[in-house]
Amino acid sequence: MRGIFVNDSSPFWEALGSHFLHLSFSETQLISQEGKDFITEFLPPFPIYVDMLSKEAQAVIDKTHLNTLPALQILLGEGFAITNDIDVFDGGPKVMAKTSEVRTIKNCRHGVLREIIPKDSLQDGVKVGFEATSQEWLIANTLPGEHFRVCQHKLRDLGHRQVALSAEVAKALFLQVGDALTYVSKE
Repeated sequence: MRGIFVNDSSPFWEALGSHFLHLSFSETQLISQEGKDFITEFLPPFPIYVDMLSKEAQAVIDKTHLNTLPALQILLGEGFAITNDIDVFDGGPKVMAKTSEVRTIKNCRHGVLREIIPKDSLQDGVKVGFEATSQEWLIANTLPGEHFRVCQHKLRDLGHRQVALSAEVAKALFLQVGDALTYVSKE
């Protein structure tokens, strides 16, 4: 998770990384967009004693940037946990989860689109006689690459892994009756 930095400078980077790799924090951020593997070539392979770092650097270790806290809360709610590792650039915390324990993956359902509800038969988003759940779902097609789509919307579970979607949602997801889809509750 993004750690603490101010005005394109990280107290952690200034106290540690800048001594081994003579680049500013903002320069390392640009380079790291291509991958962070390069940093291991420059840092020592042994532990760094925290007490040897400046007080400013120590104060930001394992701290999450204020703008990143909402993302951290989402990940923690999904089943991720903060590890004992920190980011080598800004000292921010790292999170990890077993794939099988991530809420969205664990609760994901696979089904088939069995019915598309035409827009003109909807009244306030609900087909007359068609009681869609008030619950919001993340719904995705199973198409590869650039054709993959996901949206948040209501659906009707018809049972036996079959669902009904509005025409608008089916179109947005490139789905037709009989197509496979994946869905998970937002709650």
